Amino acid sequence: MKHRYEIGLVVILLLAFTRSGVSAQDIAPDAEPLNGTIHFEAGSPLDPFLIRVEAGGVIDAETFDEDCIGYVAQAPNVVLNWSGETDELNIFTFSDIDATLLVVLPDGNVLCSDDFDDNILDAHVEVKNPPSGRYAIFVGGYYADEFDPALLIVSERDVNPSSFFLSDLVARDNQTADLDAPGLPLAASEMATTDSVDDAPLVTVPNDLEDDVYRLETSGGGEVPLFMLDTGDAQCSGFADGIPALRIDVPEATALLHIFFNGETDSTLLILAPDEQFFCNDDSTVGDSINLNPSIDILDPSPGEYRVYIGTFDPETLVDGTLFVTVSGDVSPGILTLDPEMGGE
Repeated sequence: MKHRYEIGLVVILLLAFTRSGVSAQDIAPDAEPLNGTIHFEAGSPLDPFLIRVEAGGVIDAETFDEDCIGYVAQAPNVVLNWSGETDELNIFTFSDIDATLLVVLPDGNVLCSDDFDDNILDAHVEVKNPPSGRYAIFVGGYYADEFDPALLIVSERDVNPSSFFLSDLVARDNQTADLDAPGLPLAASEMATTDSVDDAPLVTVPNDLEDDVYRLETSGGGEVPLFMLDTGDAQCSGFADGIPALRIDVPEATALLHIFFNGETDSTLLILAPDEQFFCNDDSTVGDSINLNPSIDILDPSPGEYRVYIGTFDPETLVDGTLFVTVSGDVSPGILTLDPEMGGE
């Protein structure tokens, strides 16, 4: 009986601590880092500095700061000991996941980041005139209890997730592996001359539209990294097959070409126009909410053939869904969100 009383006392104490806000799962910026400590100073020859981390955790970052997003570990992934003077310090992730950042500055202030922009899911924090001291850096993931490898980059250069390329770090002959993707090489000029794209289905706008809409049950994904393409100003994400999911023939001028994909999971779109211009989208918007189904509007599209590629965020995973083509602005993609109660198409 004595043991039962002791166990009961322990349970009561645990409940009391939990209700008072004291928890073993509180974020601890002063804890020892999980992945390493960086000693970095202005003018370092190791700039940019890269360190491998395991992103993700089970603690909602919003509980530490209401402006933060994602789930992080209790201890920081990396501690940065910074010294010197510089105009800016860039801290960002380089990964194939939806990474987030929570950075506790030496003065205790907190900076957070989710997506760099609408097309790049890596997080980026810019510290202006960074004070010397200890920076606790938490690399999180958008989903709870998921852990994925990522790179954390620290640099005082003017660099961010859209302008950082691993290939720029070491000057050597091109040793890029064959991607086995004849329809989607890494240059738009090569894409425009390949014959294998003829295997993709073709729809003519507006002749083949039924009630102003064309629907194609298809799948997306592949091994070609869209974010590595020379896409000019377009910022693309995901992995796609080398053959387009659809070719769209626009024989005459039209005011709008509206293309979207209703997928079962998060997906991306890339469209190559006749003039070799790229259009890309990851998430569309529904009011103030994010819709994981991608959507692209091309205003006053030039006559010619448009090639549509559907991507996923994992080269080993495909996404099934319906691709829509319309010249009407009255048709919109189904809603796919992180909230299961909202559902999706």
